[in-house]
Amino acid sequence: GVQSNQTLLKEYWTYRLLNELTPNSFKVHLFKITYLHQNEPLEPEERFAFLIENNKEMAARLGGETVSKFGLTPSKLDQASYHNALMFNYMIGNLDWNIVHQRNVKYVQTDESLIVVPYDFDQSALVYAPYAKPHPDYKQKNLEDRYCIGSFDNKTALEAMATEFITQKEQLQSFKQCSYLGESYKLRMQNYIDSFFEEIENKRRLKRAFMSGR
Repeated sequence: GVQSNQTLLKEYWTYRLLNELTPNSFKVHLFKITYLHQNEPLEPEERFAFLIENNKEMAARLGGETVSKFGLTPSKLDQASYHNALMFNYMIGNLDWNIVHQRNVKYVQTDESLIVVPYDFDQSALVYAPYAKPHPDYKQKNLEDRYCIGSFDNKTALEAMATEFITQKEQLQSFKQCSYLGESYKLRMQNYIDSFFEEIENKRRLKRAFMSGR
């Protein structure tokens, strides 16, 4: 009970971090459910849950509609939204997503462009769910090892996106205000996000992480 509650809260806050960075994200709403058991009415059980904005609402908010596109190459995507998704999933240590197979991403077609919206972060290192496993395709040894799935094709775009994240550094610690989240979990999340900033604040390490073979 306690652990699943904490895992859910961590995933809720991961969505909230993406909300801080970009409108190209699902809005989430946290609520608490109290279960009363008929046999033990004096021992109510409290659990957390969160609602995720539905596809239609999210797409309408972005001025378009969701479309299915398998076999897409990243060059077809709105580049800012793709770069944001790359860096966000890298920050949270999420390897459970894929542009070509449309795994854990939604595509929103607007008049101007095709926007990518990532979702479903429970396999990420930031959430650190008890059932999350290292990803065999990337020969990941530890869940916390970061890999960039895809790459930036120019340094200017990469440095601009890194700057966007750095500007939001304070907001990316908003989970620390959550009184329901255990201190040890907060600290782990904090350290993991700190290690991301250490990397992207160093131009050489930034380039090594996001510009493979360039």
